[in-house]
Amino acid sequence: MNTFNDLIEFLQWKMQEPTPYGWFHWFSIAVVAAVTIFLCVRFRDCKEKTFRRILLIGWVLIVVLEIYKQVVFVSVHGVPGNYYWEYHWGSFPYQFCSTPLYVLPFIIFCKPGKLRDACMAFMSTFVLLAGIAVYLFPETVFSVHIGHSIQTMVHHGLQLVFGIYIAVYNRRRFNVKWYLAALPVFGVLVLVAVLLDSFVPMWIGSDYTFNMFFISWRYPGDIPFITVLHWGFEFLAKIPYPVFLFLYLLAFSLVAFAVFGVLFGAFKLAEHLAEKKKKA
Repeated sequence: MNTFNDLIEFLQWKMQEPTPYGWFHWFSIAVVAAVTIFLCVRFRDCKEKTFRRILLIGWVLIVVLEIYKQVVFVSVHGVPGNYYWEYHWGSFPYQFCSTPLYVLPFIIFCKPGKLRDACMAFMSTFVLLAGIAVYLFPETVFSVHIGHSIQTMVHHGLQLVFGIYIAVYNRRRFNVKWYLAALPVFGVLVLVAVLLDSFVPMWIGSDYTFNMFFISWRYPGDIPFITVLHWGFEFLAKIPYPVFLFLYLLAFSLVAFAVFGVLFGAFKLAEHLAEKKKKA
């Protein structure tokens, strides 16, 4: 008996690939909605220590599931009875949706201050945007492997849960300055992606499509979200790279601002209704 092969077979338990807005997708939406409502109602005004612990639990879950994905679905190849190990650098965990892995620790472990606030602002705008996009258009994230499908729904689901919960927890400070504080975090993360896209392929060779944040100058315009929506933005692959990068930054910033605007409006409405109720 080959223990390694048996273990991989168990961890790669298969199912019929979920479909967008099928039962698995709707179940995931229901769980995310329930957890979000529970946190925002029960822990919206909890102590700082409790807030950090909640985020820590979620972050540990994200990390464990990411390791599981990287080991079982990225590094293991072959067929039943003949699996072998080879890391696929194209799946390195530094896509836009991977940012909670790196941003949450600053919120959990850092002392109160501008850096921590900026990271919370980023989670409640840009990361929330990414979670919404995946849950609305999940065509590219499902798999025949139930473990992989669960991982991706939990990962992106927690982006939604924490994005909204962090916003609710900071609702009294939620203003335009809050949104603006998220922009430098976004800029730094994009800069890291550009550097990785520029230098890592020189080290790993041309065997893998290494395209972090999907903004590599080697593959301009290759953005899954646009492909899923069937938008004919072929011109993105033809325009100069600096222009493409500028449009990428501008588009994400504007849509993240729209997400901020919806939350800001909701908080103002809730505040207005609460005051009206008090007067009555």
